[in-house]
Amino acid sequence: MPPINDPAKDLLLNIRLNAGTCAAVGGVKKYLNERGHLILDALDEVAYYYESTPAAISLAWLMAQPAVVAPIASATSTQQLNELVNAAHLQLDQDTINLLNKASEY
Repeated sequence: MPPINDPAKDLLLNIRLNAGTCAAVGGVKKYLNERGHLILDALDEVAYYYESTPAAISLAWLMAQPAVVAPIASATSTQQLNELVNAAHLQLDQDTINLLNKASEY
């Protein structure tokens, strides 16, 4: 899979590679377990397929959940805002939703 130019993905990759020493890990470290890595891998795969970013796919996946009425997201840059807008236009197919749901099962 070719790399996707995504600052959020770069941060996650840095955290994944340096989980024991990275100062940015903070409260995120507890999620970097087997399940967390399965979710990140699935998000990478889906983002590549949809030519999008893991952040946009994450939000589109959340919006596809029937129990979610209004997902809350924020942006601190124009790039992040564009990702939020793009996520609102993504229509994930059922196979993709199933893949992400399976990756996130407990």
